Amino acid sequence: MQFYLPDFSRAYIDIKKLNSSLKSASSSAEFVSSRYLSESERNSLFVEEAGMLTAIPVGLDDCDGYWVFRAADASNGPNSVIDFLNISFLEAQTAVRPARAQLAALLDRDEPPFTHEFLERLALHLSVKGSFYEPSDIEHYKEAFERAATCGDAVTILKKLWRVFGPTVWLTDNFNKLLSKFSSSITSSDMMFAAAYLCEAGEYSKSIKAALEAKKKRKETWSENRYLGLINLLVKEGHVTEPWALSYSSLFDRIVSQAHIFPEEISENRDDLIVVGNSPTLLGTRAAEQINASNLVIRFNTAETSFPYSIDVGTKTDALVLNPDYSQTRRFFGRPCKHIIVSNGDLYSSKNIGAKLHDFPSQYLIHFIPPQIDRYVTQKIGASPSSGLKMLYWIYSVVGALDPDRVLGFSMGNQPLGHASSYSKPVPTKMPIVHDWNAEQDFLQELLESKNG
Repeated sequence: MQFYLPDFSRAYIDIKKLNSSLKSASSSAEFVSSRYLSESERNSLFVEEAGMLTAIPVGLDDCDGYWVFRAADASNGPNSVIDFLNISFLEAQTAVRPARAQLAALLDRDEPPFTHEFLERLALHLSVKGSFYEPSDIEHYKEAFERAATCGDAVTILKKLWRVFGPTVWLTDNFNKLLSKFSSSITSSDMMFAAAYLCEAGEYSKSIKAALEAKKKRKETWSENRYLGLINLLVKEGHVTEPWALSYSSLFDRIVSQAHIFPEEISENRDDLIVVGNSPTLLGTRAAEQINASNLVIRFNTAETSFPYSIDVGTKTDALVLNPDYSQTRRFFGRPCKHIIVSNGDLYSSKNIGAKLHDFPSQYLIHFIPPQIDRYVTQKIGASPSSGLKMLYWIYSVVGALDPDRVLGFSMGNQPLGHASSYSKPVPTKMPIVHDWNAEQDFLQELLESKNG
């Protein structure tokens, strides 16, 4: 199916991103200059299918900050072709959650020209893209792995299952199936991914064997696919002695040896710690005195503490929780801080995570949010959780209760759809929708209510 978009939509559409989204449905789109169209056709979407060209008069609507097409004549009822285009259009705008909601409505209507099977495959694509982990999604992932026709498809699904469950007997069986079923077509990179999983699962002989096979396929693959746990295993077993590998192995050992320190500090300061989020609700609170007087102050990512924000949020920072995937996250190496908490990554499944940590000075204690914390929260809310929610649950798992008066600057349920804001940038900025803010707010409320429960 081909889409020819009206020229007036050019200002709102990134055609490359849209075509990337449509690619999953074997479709594409392009703009049509108005000079090639009659006056009556210039506000039309053209759809070519099976050699037939259909013109549909359309307009653009602002839907919670995102643009979608609407039929100019609503009296004709729902138009499944426009809805289908909007699913990819929303995905191209990183609005995966609303795209999935629109797809669910299209599935319920069950209208031509799209078959139910086709829409189910598209639903799987959006679930993977948006990191959805509800029970129905997990079943989709498992079924998709069994019918995967290519190694790439199988690896994509296994990444999701590893992300939410960690090593299990049945998942280890599936990784062994991957190495067996696609032995002739698996890339060296995918084989290193499997080796990294087997390393965390404790299947060390199989892990080393897979890594050695990957190196036969491509000699540079070990340096290109640096999983901390796997590289540490290869170093310890004498398979690699290059300086970069020794550095990665040393980083692994350093993080493991320090893993107990931060939970112990949480426990020691259970009545004198404070968690400071980045919500604009902090503005005007004049909470600086309370924050600065706390013995353990935990902040996140940008965490601006300069004047005038310091009047409300204070200046003290003992632990900074960082998502290393955020290119805009500032390092703040110039101010005192004892702990760096890596919120998005782990020792085994995060490829090349060491490259994102290489510039942390040695005086910082580096920790990962424990994978069991991440996985529990993921399963609890059925979506990829925010750094804030994972950190709060980690604290809860240590001290058993959260004091609402010591959890400041969290407004998950009040976030505009698909937007993020902070006290230092109160005007919302568009962000990819990967978090279910409503589910996060409900879970956070459980943690806060437990104080009185």
